[in-house]
Amino acid sequence: MPTIQSQRYRKYLEPQGGFYSKNNTTFAAMYKISKQFTFSASHQLNMLSADHPCARMHGHNYVITIHLRSETLDEYGFVKDYKALDMVKQYLNTHLDHRHLNDILPNHPTSENIARFLYEKFKPEIPELCAVEVSETPQTSCVYEPLIMLVAMVMSLGHIGELQHLLVFNTF
Repeated sequence: MPTIQSQRYRKYLEPQGGFYSKNNTTFAAMYKISKQFTFSASHQLNMLSADHPCARMHGHNYVITIHLRSETLDEYGFVKDYKALDMVKQYLNTHLDHRHLNDILPNHPTSENIARFLYEKFKPEIPELCAVEVSETPQTSCVYEPLIMLVAMVMSLGHIGELQHLLVFNTF
């Protein structure tokens, strides 16, 4: 569970709720859920040298995991009803499944770019969305997870040294 050890930042985050203290350490309470989806598609990483295997057209059975986070639960006790995430599956089936991703994505269709593309696509519709994970194989995955709020707040206050400490020691 993440800790907020600096009282300076606690006052900025506390109005959102979900904090408790134990043994002089303040914890930010969060619920996190995830749901997996699959689709099959081809791509070609033609920016790579011709002898690289990914420079040839090839395909994957992608596993997409969306992660949602909330400090509170809705009236039914959910972060988000999993049924409300059907829009993700519908989009994947309609726009990405059995397609050539080079024709769809605005940039090179790497796992990293696919994760960011899907995050930016669904964040406006799913405000609880905190990360998108893309797996091309059972042994590989990429997670796109913006750390925008705390980083922007700390930088705007001019406390770069403390930001580095928070990020390096994962104490935010």
